[in-house]
Amino acid sequence: MKKLIGMSILVLTLGACSNSDDENKQAIEPAASAAIEGVWKRATGDGKDFEGVYFAEDGKLGYINLYSMSGSDWQRDGEQITLGTLTENYPEGNTETLKIDKLDSNNLILTGDGYSAGSYTRDDEFGGVLRGELKLPTDGPLPADALLSIQLNDVGEADAASDLVGNRLIPVGGKSGSISWAVFYPNAKVKGASHYSRFAVSARLSYDGALQYQTTRHYPAFEMETQAVETLELESAREKSGHDSEPGTYISLTDTDWHLLEVVFKAIPDGADLSQATIKFSPDGKVHGSLGCNTFNGSYTLDGEALSFGPLMTTRKACVGDQGEIEAAMNAALAGVNGYQIYVKLLHLAKDGVPVLRFAPPVEEFMQGKWALESILGVGIPDDINPAEYVWLEFSGDGKVSGKTGCNTFSSSYELADKNLKFGPLMGTMMACAPDFMMIEKEMQRVLEQAVSYSYFGNIMDLHDTEGKSLASFKMID
Repeated sequence: MKKLIGMSILVLTLGACSNSDDENKQAIEPAASAAIEGVWKRATGDGKDFEGVYFAEDGKLGYINLYSMSGSDWQRDGEQITLGTLTENYPEGNTETLKIDKLDSNNLILTGDGYSAGSYTRDDEFGGVLRGELKLPTDGPLPADALLSIQLNDVGEADAASDLVGNRLIPVGGKSGSISWAVFYPNAKVKGASHYSRFAVSARLSYDGALQYQTTRHYPAFEMETQAVETLELESAREKSGHDSEPGTYISLTDTDWHLLEVVFKAIPDGADLSQATIKFSPDGKVHGSLGCNTFNGSYTLDGEALSFGPLMTTRKACVGDQGEIEAAMNAALAGVNGYQIYVKLLHLAKDGVPVLRFAPPVEEFMQGKWALESILGVGIPDDINPAEYVWLEFSGDGKVSGKTGCNTFSSSYELADKNLKFGPLMGTMMACAPDFMMIEKEMQRVLEQAVSYSYFGNIMDLHDTEGKSLASFKMID
């Protein structure tokens, strides 16, 4: 019997109506021997669509085209099936007991008072399952009421609300480290799409009656027609306003010159200069900026994290090439914006909680703070070395930089000019280090001596040599 981890129980009992033992045996045997694993669908109440249930072979349970209820696990013991279900309002779930009046290779009939009662037909092409891993954000076990929500959205239309394709609630109380997740979806919404890059996964973690952590970006799904999704990472939802940052690192939405970093899920030509596209919010409700070619101005309204724009007036110059593509993508994305978030100095303009545009403040302000080494000369950091503690740079606003190169500390100066970055002479300690640290020490000194330019994408910064080769990558941690 498979282990049930769901929050509620739905019991389905196999039954048959017969007056003789022989007839009863004949009626039950097909149901008992037929495989229930797979996808079963039925018409919705209005008859205009279908909804389904997915009995995955690993014991996971999913509902398809049904977003008010989430399946957790299922188990079958002979003629009985037990389902676990839950909802956000009732994470403890409910219990139903239904009978399976018929089960063969093509038909499933459930009778009783529960929602799932009805007639189903097998259609394994009706639904699919997307799987992945998620790194939990806490060191110790999560509180008992911790609930993880995974969503798969169609985010292809920047000027329209995102379309929920699949969602699943997963109880994670007592969990720590990394967990596996699965979300179920109707194949028609995925295979019928014009291209696969429209789909993305997001996650939210709640406990103690409030949202605590969430993904700060959406993770692309079905890229290159595969189901690979990189490991999801969560960040504190309580820090997104920036008010909990260290002194001096808080950035306000208003009176900041925000420069475009990314138009999410839109292809922009490689090498295109996004920084000419800008936006600035004034405290008096006015907004203005550049689409990369034409300028715009208008008004905006805030209500917590909800953000809405009034009519935006733009100039009408003809825009061609890269700048024309940037302008079209940014203009379309702005039309759908209805919210915003600020994470680690980055502004995310969002539609329905999904970031569609990302902006950074001017580079002098953006670079201030602490950056931990991610990779050096294309090689990752040994697992036993914590970069945030041992290998980092910290830029100050007065042209000074300090840091740690493994076991030694250093200080220097730096100069910024456009995309150029130059470090001054390094002054540092000269302690003897363990072998792993000595290797990084030498490479870090080489990086700081040879770096002449920088680039960044999101909260990752690369330092480059004279040939444009990436010497090292750093991640903003403060």
